[in-house]
Amino acid sequence: MIKKVLLCCLLSLQGLYAQMLDFHADSSHFQIHYSEMDIKIVPELLETLEEFYSTISEEFEHTMLHQLQINIYPDIQSHHDAIGLTNGADWVVANADHGVIDIVSPLNSGPSHSESTIRKIMQINVVKSVLYDKFGQDNVPYWLAFGIGALKAEYSFSRPPKYIPTLIELEAKNSPDYFHAAYSLVKFVQETYGWEMLLQLAANYNLYKEEVYNSWIQSISNP
Repeated sequence: MIKKVLLCCLLSLQGLYAQMLDFHADSSHFQIHYSEMDIKIVPELLETLEEFYSTISEEFEHTMLHQLQINIYPDIQSHHDAIGLTNGADWVVANADHGVIDIVSPLNSGPSHSESTIRKIMQINVVKSVLYDKFGQDNVPYWLAFGIGALKAEYSFSRPPKYIPTLIELEAKNSPDYFHAAYSLVKFVQETYGWEMLLQLAANYNLYKEEVYNSWIQSISNP
């Protein structure tokens, strides 16, 4: 009950801040709210996102029945305010939750990102949203959704994780070097078992999670 109340409050807050974005554009699968600074890039963004979505939808054999809403905020602080994040790190630039993607403008990415990485992060969150819609947001752990999204968006990490989390830490999204570890594990599953296994893992997480995690740990221990 408390979780539902908090979710309603967050969605209400997101809706309030989205109303502060003065401009709006639609395509077949996306609804973008944005500020004046992004007027020139939104038409191209929509075209690129539609092409990406078409590929993902076909590969995942899933079409969402509603448009994905994307709120593009002009700076990091307004994005953090919209998602209710207090004193957030400047590398936190996006969030996907129940069919709504909140993200910082590619034209004002902050010190930790660039226009290119923000665009890729937008694609990552499209993948996450499709996975959540197909399998249920509560059924797909964040590490798995993020890792699949990173692979599909070709957002690679140049080094292995410095810290190897337990499965519990991964599921709780509570470990140092979290995103490197999530990407490493998902990439291992994809290279070892193939994409079909990743989708099976998303569909039947509790059935396969121990097997894939233990195999990953073994591959790290015996390279």
